[in-house]
Amino acid sequence: MEGVEILDALVGGELVESGGSMLSKVYNLNSDVTSYTIEQWAELHDRAQKAQWFIDNFEEIKVKFETVINGQVKFREFQSWLYKKGFKGASKIKEAEVKALLAENDHVEAGLQQDYELQKGKEVATERTLDFKRGVDATVGKSIAAYKAQIDSEIAALENNPEYEAAIEEWKKSKSNVLAWASAALKGGAHGLQHPKFAGGQQAVLGGSSGSGWTWGNQKQPDTVEFKMSENVARSVNNAASNFGRGLGKIGRFFGIGR
Repeated sequence: MEGVEILDALVGGELVESGGSMLSKVYNLNSDVTSYTIEQWAELHDRAQKAQWFIDNFEEIKVKFETVINGQVKFREFQSWLYKKGFKGASKIKEAEVKALLAENDHVEAGLQQDYELQKGKEVATERTLDFKRGVDATVGKSIAAYKAQIDSEIAALENNPEYEAAIEEWKKSKSNVLAWASAALKGGAHGLQHPKFAGGQQAVLGGSSGSGWTWGNQKQPDTVEFKMSENVARSVNNAASNFGRGLGKIGRFFGIGR
C-alpha cells in the first residue's frame, strides 16, 4: 500500500501556475492533493494536530515568546548598562592608577634628588674639611719651617763658637763615662758601683759612698772624672739649648746648670 494515491480519481495539477510554488514556499504544502500518498496524508494529520495545538495555545505561546524577547532585550540593556558602568569605572581606575604611578614616580625622583643633594652636600663638606686640613697643614708647615730655620741658624751660630764645640765634646766624653759606669753597675751590682775607675764625685752622687771595695795594690786611685766649665760658657750653652726644645735642653743639665 505504500505510495498509493488515494484521490487519483480527481484531475490534479496546478490551478494557477504560481499557486503551487506559493503554497510550497509559504506553507510548505503541496497544492496537488491528488498526488498525496498515504504517508503524506498521515504527515498532514500530524501537522494538523501540531497546528491545532499551536492555535489552542496561541495566546500562551505569544506570552512566552514575548517574555523571552523582553528578557533578551533586558539582557542587552543590562549588558549596555554593565559596559557603560564598567568602562566608566575602568576609566576612573585607570585615572587612579595613573595618579598612583605618578605619585610613585614623584617619590622615586624626590628620593633621587635628595640622595644627590646629600651626596653633593657631603662632597662640599669633604672639600671644606680638606681645605681646612690644607690650611692647618700649611700653617703648621710654615711654623715648623720657621722654627727649624731659627734653630738651624742658632745651631749654625753655635757651631762657629769654639766654647760650644769644646763643651759638646766634653759632654760626649762625660756621657760615655756615665754609660760605662752604668754598664759596670748592671754587671757587678753594688760592687760595680764601687769600681775605682769611677771613684770620686760621680760615685758620691750615684753610689752614695766614696769608699771603694776594689783592691788595686799600692796603686794610687785615678783622679776623679768630673766635668767642670766656666759659668760664662755654661750660661751661653744653656741659653742656646733652651731654643732646641725639650730634648736639647738636657745638654744644659749635663753641664751642671740647674742641679
